[in-house]
Amino acid sequence: MLSRTLSGFVADLLGWRAIYVIAAAVTLVLAVVLRKVIPPLEPREPVPYSRLLGSVFTVVAGHRAAAPTLVICAAGFASRDFQVLKVDHG
Repeated sequence: MLSRTLSGFVADLLGWRAIYVIAAAVTLVLAVVLRKVIPPLEPREPVPYSRLLGSVFTVVAGHRAAAPTLVICAAGFASRDFQVLKVDHG
């Protein structure tokens, strides 16, 4: 809630473009900091796509919360896509 108030205040003072300049600067600073803080990962062996897809079923079978989470996410994406189609095609 505070972000909208703060961005409105900054936009009134410096103009609406300032919001994007500030956001880009903060993103750049965070990228540099994260690059230095996060340790590098060791290379892994490539995994075939079919095995990755199969791992979804393994996770769903092993975790009770996985299936409802997948359904909720799918419904969220579907509703977003439906709204886009509804707006695009009247």
